Amino acid sequence: GIASGTVGLVQQQGGAPGNGTITIGAATGGTAVDVTGTTGARQIKGVAAGVDATDAVNVSQLNAAVSNVSDNAVMYDNAARSMVTLGGVGASVPVVLRNVAPATLSAASTDAVNGSQLYATNLAVTANTNAINALSNNLNNVKDGLIHAQQPVVQPTSTPDYLKYFAASSSGAAANASGPESISAGGNSSASGANSVAVGAGSQASGSGAVALGANSSALGNGSVAVGQGSVASGDNTVSFGNSAAGMTRTLTNVSAGVAPTDAVNVKQLNDSVSGLRSQIEHDRADANGGTASAVAIASLPQAPAPGKSVVAVGGGTYAGQSALAVGLSTYAGRWILKASGSTNTRGTVAAGVGAGFVW
Repeated sequence: GIASGTVGLVQQQGGAPGNGTITIGAATGGTAVDVTGTTGARQIKGVAAGVDATDAVNVSQLNAAVSNVSDNAVMYDNAARSMVTLGGVGASVPVVLRNVAPATLSAASTDAVNGSQLYATNLAVTANTNAINALSNNLNNVKDGLIHAQQPVVQPTSTPDYLKYFAASSSGAAANASGPESISAGGNSSASGANSVAVGAGSQASGSGAVALGANSSALGNGSVAVGQGSVASGDNTVSFGNSAAGMTRTLTNVSAGVAPTDAVNVKQLNDSVSGLRSQIEHDRADANGGTASAVAIASLPQAPAPGKSVVAVGGGTYAGQSALAVGLSTYAGRWILKASGSTNTRGTVAAGVGAGFVW
């Protein structure tokens, strides 16, 4: 039984000389196999290369794994661990170090920086270089009376003629013209809209093409204009001379008489227009009152009282200061009554009328 591999701790499935799996203590308990002898540890020889996760590995597999780790791992160049060469000691071909976290930037930092941090630094350096070049060009073009950029800095000995016509005094923050093609002048003034203009301390022109003139004036709408201290023009294409929200208004003086349909009118034009309208209303009222007086006069005319009779009549009337005179003729012929009348009044207008009636 032992020789055939069917009895004992070591057995072969199917018996010997078969090719079945050899088991050790398959039918007994225990979690470890100890091959230690009286002289100590023993070697287990003839171990095939392991395949499954619970297989034993042989020395050949172990050496290959260690060699692979050594070949691909990043290691110190020396035992003091003071230097690391990527690619190995003596490597001459540069390698790429990826996925580097942003370094802490401080005076005491020893972190490695990554590409994005260097890119940001390069942008800042380029911007500074452009600013320095622009400043250098401006200094090289300074006109007579000012120092040349390449000369030692000295106090100008004279003021250029064109500068004597401009002066400013302010303790506020610097003017800011951030909009394209904008102009800002005055402490803490701001022109942020495209093609905007802000002039005066604290003035703001935020609308496109807006103009703010005066301290603390604000032109907020596109194409708006705010004129005078504290004026606010918030709507598009509006002109403001005050601030309705604060109850501040201004009188616009010396306005010429308007000519075109869209021109502003002055008070004289307005008064003349109102006066003309008042005169026209009074004229029309008098005409209407004269017409009413004529109606009263015509209504006062008597008519023929009986068949075969005729009447010539005169009547008068007055209303609201106007008077009228009426003349009428009426006749009663058979079953017909015929009547004609006319009048004139103090407004110089004439009225006439005819009528007929059938009696049964």
